[in-house]
Amino acid sequence: MAYYIDIKGEKINVSEYKTEHPEGKILLLNGSELTCYEKQDVVNDRIDEEEKKSLYKLFTDNAFYLLAHRDRILSDSRMFLCQIAVKSGLMYSGSSGFQNPTLGVYLEWWRECPNAMITDKDGTRSLIFYLAGSPLSGANWSKRVDESGDIHNVRPSYTFISQWRSFIGINTRYTDAKRRYQAYSLEEVLKILHAEDGDNTNHAQAITIQFLEGMVKRIDNKAKALASSSEVVNEKYKALLFKVYGERLCSIYNQYKENVLRLNSDIDSVKELRRTLKANLRTGAITLKDYEPQRKDITCQLNELNHQLSNAEQDCLKKICQVTGEKFYSIVDIENFITKYNKNSNE
Repeated sequence: MAYYIDIKGEKINVSEYKTEHPEGKILLLNGSELTCYEKQDVVNDRIDEEEKKSLYKLFTDNAFYLLAHRDRILSDSRMFLCQIAVKSGLMYSGSSGFQNPTLGVYLEWWRECPNAMITDKDGTRSLIFYLAGSPLSGANWSKRVDESGDIHNVRPSYTFISQWRSFIGINTRYTDAKRRYQAYSLEEVLKILHAEDGDNTNHAQAITIQFLEGMVKRIDNKAKALASSSEVVNEKYKALLFKVYGERLCSIYNQYKENVLRLNSDIDSVKELRRTLKANLRTGAITLKDYEPQRKDITCQLNELNHQLSNAEQDCLKKICQVTGEKFYSIVDIENFITKYNKNSNE
């Protein structure tokens, strides 16, 4: 069943991210289930503007540190559901789909969306953490934070929808969980992680691995896009090929079928002559002296006919290649080609 986010009257399909979570748990994108803890008391989550700014900076200052601890955070629902004080939004739609993002949402999104992890030409690595713009006008921009904690505005050189569509899909996947279950504050998450780190303060390798994973995913997506584009072009080419050469191709193919029928008929006739010759020898109607030269002649005829039959397919494929310039590998390929494109041309 399709699931849509309403963006000012335009329904955006985010079905691939929607799921039914088991009772008392959340189901992550990678299939992991995290046990959740019901909120005991109604907590006032409202914070003033100064505190929002402070938590905003705390997040951007520690974004790469949190990325390095992705697996640990994605193993604890209270860390996963930690609220992040960043509020993205799109013109004409406000913050629909962007409300109350969590730490886990960012970590899943950075892994899910290849364009959310950026490496500049000079090797500077950044994480997209804020999205803004207009899905209608295309005047889009985002914010990224680099490893030094510096924030930069960036105008995407790729399809902006690839970022915000996946973000709102993942974010809304956990809407009910955010309301029901306990979550650590960002300060608590950082305190726990620092305590578990102990003397280990070097997380460069973990960060590098995750950026490499993102690079692999980008390459994989490009390969799939090229393959898909190639298939479309190939289909158009084959349809045009049939339009131009279809009549001649069908003629060659029909000649092949007629030739095969004729050869098989001739082979059956010569085999019947051989059976009659053997019967005459058994009954004494002919002598062995008369039988032997006739047998050799029949054998030569059968060998020639079988040779022609075995070469008939390759002769047909060769003629079609000479006419169309297209290489087919079997008669079955030709039959499928004619059936498909002949049907399309008649629709």
